[in-house]
Amino acid sequence: MPMALSEEARERLADIVELQPTKNATLQDQWGLDSGSEVHQYLESALGEYYYRNADSLICATPQAEALLGDGVETGTLRVAGERLDRAVVAALSDPDERPRSVVATLHAVRESGRDPGVDAVRSSLHRLVERGVAERVEQTVPTFRLTHERDQIEIAVETDSSATSEADTSGSDSDSASNTDRQDTGGTTATQATGAEQTREKSDELEGSDTITQLIDDYEQMNDGSGGES
Repeated sequence: MPMALSEEARERLADIVELQPTKNATLQDQWGLDSGSEVHQYLESALGEYYYRNADSLICATPQAEALLGDGVETGTLRVAGERLDRAVVAALSDPDERPRSVVATLHAVRESGRDPGVDAVRSSLHRLVERGVAERVEQTVPTFRLTHERDQIEIAVETDSSATSEADTSGSDSDSASNTDRQDTGGTTATQATGAEQTREKSDELEGSDTITQLIDDYEQMNDGSGGES
């Protein structure tokens, strides 16, 4: 059963719906509270089922909250923020009137669609969808999940995907590496080349010094041989 709300709680929930996505400091000012910690405590104790934090840790109202403030009538499309994997999980989950699926069963269904996420990623996606009112957790001992709305009434607005950022970073590193290679191939002076040239000059100086000493020794020996022959 959904938690019952006092008149104050309904008014503050309406503030969240109006200001979302929002943060503790904004609600602190709106509600006249003394600290962000007091905001957090109020959210958890009075509105725990009706809010969640998005990927940027900002406070948002759940679809149930918006439906509650609209006299309990849910209409139109349920639109929530999420990731690309969330879309695949929504497509794999059971409908509201069907038998719910476990994490592993959902994982297999997602993989059948061509994606290859890990079980932890699917589990995180399921919990995220539950927090946002898209899915419900049916059993507690062995967690199973299903949709709360008809599939065609759900829309996942994809936020910045961490995997995409990682791929971009990798591509950037590859590009930098290729650029360095190009500079070397086109004759640009690199630190390695400069060091090699310096070592070559030092070796040349050593050889020149060695040849000079050898020549002096030869001259000295010839002078001694000549002196010995005259005496």
